[in-house]
Amino acid sequence: MINTWKRYASKGKTEQQLLLADAYWNGKSVKKDYKLAVKWYLIAAKKGEKEAQLRMGEAYYFGFGVTKSFAHAARWYEMAANQGVVAAQTILGDCYFFGTGVERNYKSAVNWYSKAAEQGDASAEFAIGNCYYYGNGVMQDFVEANNHYYKSAMKNNAAAQFALGDAYYWGEGVIKNYDTAADWYVLSAKQNDSDAQFALGDAYYWGEGVEQDYTKAIQWYKLSADQGDDVAQYYLANAYFTGTGVAVNRKKAYELYKLSAMQGNQDATFSLATAYFEGEGVKPNAKKAVALYFKNAKAGHIDSASALGQAFFSGRGVRKDMKEALAWYKYAAKNGDQEAIQVLEMLEWLKAEENKNKSWSK
Repeated sequence: MINTWKRYASKGKTEQQLLLADAYWNGKSVKKDYKLAVKWYLIAAKKGEKEAQLRMGEAYYFGFGVTKSFAHAARWYEMAANQGVVAAQTILGDCYFFGTGVERNYKSAVNWYSKAAEQGDASAEFAIGNCYYYGNGVMQDFVEANNHYYKSAMKNNAAAQFALGDAYYWGEGVIKNYDTAADWYVLSAKQNDSDAQFALGDAYYWGEGVEQDYTKAIQWYKLSADQGDDVAQYYLANAYFTGTGVAVNRKKAYELYKLSAMQGNQDATFSLATAYFEGEGVKPNAKKAVALYFKNAKAGHIDSASALGQAFFSGRGVRKDMKEALAWYKYAAKNGDQEAIQVLEMLEWLKAEENKNKSWSK
């Protein structure tokens, strides 16, 4: 079969050129070879074959068989999109939305998304919903955003189902309804959407739209955490730390705090530092704890700033330094940290008492 395709492809037969290119592209009946695939796709694409143009766009976008070039990719996608190829229209919309290979232009993005949506593409419909939600290329309109989310969700788009769940949860463009929010979260979560899995876990944790059930909350948090969601990892860690819905397991909590912190989650970083400071689930290491508190506090995490003040005040994990302690306590207090406020009030009282005693002794 391959030899037959080669023979006819060499004679300029477009159908066989496409079949041969597909064979090399997918490694079907022949060893996968992107360069040979691109060779035949290019010949067909230059003759106006729209599916070949789409493949050329993919080749340049991902660097398959050619040197990666987003600009070249966008040009080929546009050729295919102008011939009505839905996938090319959606991808070209993305190119204009993110400025990939073309100058960013939200209106052009909406234009191409709309063309693809008119042909029934659920991803493009969802993208239009996002444009209305954020006001990119169109006037911001939550109601219109939800209309597009709904059309996409009814075609089983998990991201759109989650977006609708959020709309009903927060009451954006619709009347707030936790029950309806949970229904949409369930549909999305069952399709393995990690955001929806986390949201559904929260729904069960707080009993919003579903009957409160810590065990089910943990099950959904875990599914989201297993996909790398840093917030889910943090919440799951808290559950293991406190024994909410699961047996207490401080070591597991520490491991999850660490995973979440590695993704930049500040609350998890604070909890990880505290685990090191108190030796919860890990060998105590005050110096490592202080280093984490410092990193977090510099990034604006208020609880970490307060903890850093305590470390400098006590001299644990760092050299005792009242000037540094006061600086961090004041920073935390200025940002509303109650513990820091109380410490500063206590220090002011002690200072006043000390001055009073001095005056009496005279």
